[in-house]
Amino acid sequence: MRRSVALLLAICGSLGRAPAQLDPAIAGVVQTTRAIDNHAHPLRYVAEGQKPDDEFDALPCDTLEQAPGPVRLRPDNPEWIGAWRALYGYTHNDATPEHVKELVAAKQRAIREHGPGYAAWVLDKIGIETMFANRLAMGPGLAPPRFRWVPYADAFMVPLNNGAAKSLNSDYEWFYAHEETLLKRYLAELKMNAPPGSLGEYLSKVVTPTLEKQRQEGAVASQHAAFAIGHRTFLFCPLCYG
Repeated sequence: MRRSVALLLAICGSLGRAPAQLDPAIAGVVQTTRAIDNHAHPLRYVAEGQKPDDEFDALPCDTLEQAPGPVRLRPDNPEWIGAWRALYGYTHNDATPEHVKELVAAKQRAIREHGPGYAAWVLDKIGIETMFANRLAMGPGLAPPRFRWVPYADAFMVPLNNGAAKSLNSDYEWFYAHEETLLKRYLAELKMNAPPGSLGEYLSKVVTPTLEKQRQEGAVASQHAAFAIGHRTFLFCPLCYG
């Protein structure tokens, strides 16, 4: 405990001081080491006129009431402007509606120019080597080794009647309904209309075959969201949520 307090005091005491000079060798390694993004929802490439990608999340919470996001992800965070400048050549120092229209147009030009390679182009621009993609399914522009698939396993936990839980509040109703839809999708891929009547059969005929199928299609892990209520807002994220 005394060591922890001493460390805390040392950290607090350093606040406000000029930063120490960073070792150039360390700085060089940091600048050249490419990162791994261990949780993201990248959009697959969609050509003009095609249906928008709706498989970027098992629980796309855009229609739910939104709580304020973390400070650094809020629209008024000036760090966004630096990111826009680095990615799309944004030339302004503000985010007025007129200037944001230019930003959106620049992003759309980049998507057209790079086509299916747009997502990998973004990873190159921001120094990410590999992105773990939490999605229902992969698609054009999201190929390994740059993108690794992480599908969802939550739906396996709701094979029974969920009416009691859904009646608790509208959020639960929404979440359980989406998980039920995903489970129906997994069952349909196995040529089944409903779950088997026993736990043993459910595990052997639904859960295990689905996980094995996903593994064969390139999945490297499974996402267990556990119905986390909340939503991360990505304003003009290069890959996420359009």
